[in-house]
Order: sequence, then structure tokens, then C-alpha cells
Amino acid sequence: MATSALSASLALAAHVVSNGDLDYLFWNLALAWVPFVAALALDDVRSTPVSLQLPLIALWLVFFPNAPYLVTDLIHIDPADHTFAGILGDLALVAAAPAGLALGFSSLVLVERSIRERYGGRAALTVAVLSLVAASVGIYLGRVLRLNSWDVLSRPRVVGSVLHQLVLDPLAHPLAAFGTVALAATLTVLYVRFRRVTL
Repeated sequence: MATSALSASLALAAHVVSNGDLDYLFWNLALAWVPFVAALALDDVRSTPVSLQLPLIALWLVFFPNAPYLVTDLIHIDPADHTFAGILGDLALVAAAPAGLALGFSSLVLVERSIRERYGGRAALTVAVLSLVAASVGIYLGRVLRLNSWDVLSRPRVVGSVLHQLVLDPLAHPLAAFGTVALAATLTVLYVRFRRVTL
């Protein structure tokens, strides 16, 4: 994806000029590619039994939130920093946002195609919408609670406990509930537009 390369190049330039710390952006860009690569692999084996596809589906689903998560990195933009390095860094963040959406939506299109061929269009669209809702929850867990995708394996009890609390009483955290619903709705609208172009 050209936008990923552009964002990484701008971040690298800003890092070199100021010796600043944009390591998180390189890391987040790399994580955003994981669901796309997993979806490509899943697309290659979509004619195989579902049981053989489950590890790829699980990998894709766990890392899928990392792609749209790049949009939230826009909070790091500093309009008060007018240095050359600061401007480069801000441009890198701006370029990373559409890169994350493109990677995430492209991976979802591939997953949806695999499901459509096996179970039909309605099931595929349902899975797509539920995946975007799950991604929105994942973004909340990452941005607000600072949990990571690998915490599903390294700290499953912590992740499970947080999810259990959210499901059990979502209104106990109204900001989280509202933000997740709003983000899921926004991602769904954007994905539907993206889907019309690619399908």
C-alpha cells in the first residue's frame, strides 16, 4: 500500500531530522499489516475445510483492530510544533490513518469473500459488521485501557475480565459504550463505501 510506504518514509525522515521517537508509528504500521497478510493467506486456502482455516481466522480477528487503530494515532499531532521534524511527523500520522483503513478494509473484503462463497452473502455481511464492532471494542481496549493484541495470549485472564465487565454492564462505562458504538457505526459506513468500489 502506497500510503503505508509514504507514512513510514515521512516518519523515518522526521526521526532522522530530530532524533525523535516515532517508533510507535512504525510498530503500529507493522501491526496493521498483520491482518492483511493473514487475510491474503486465508483467501489462498478458502477452498480448504474450515477447521484448517481457523488459525488464520483467529489471527486475523485478533490483529484486525490494529489497522483502523492507526486513525487514533492522529491524537499525537501537535499543531504547536512548527519545526521541520514536527511537520514531517504530523504528515506521517495523517498518511498513516488512511493506510490503516485501507489495510483493514482490504483484509475484511478478503475475509468476507471467503465467507460468502461458503455461506452466502447475508452471512458474509453479518460477519463483516460484527468484525467492525469487535474492532471498535479492540480499539477502545488498546487506546484507552492500553491492552495489545498479544495480550489475548499473554494475559488472557485480564482481557477476558475486561470484556466480561463490558458485556455484563456496558452502561457502567458510558463513554466506552458510546465511543465504541459511534466508532463501529463510522467504520461500517466507511467500509460499505469501500466495499462498493472493491466488490
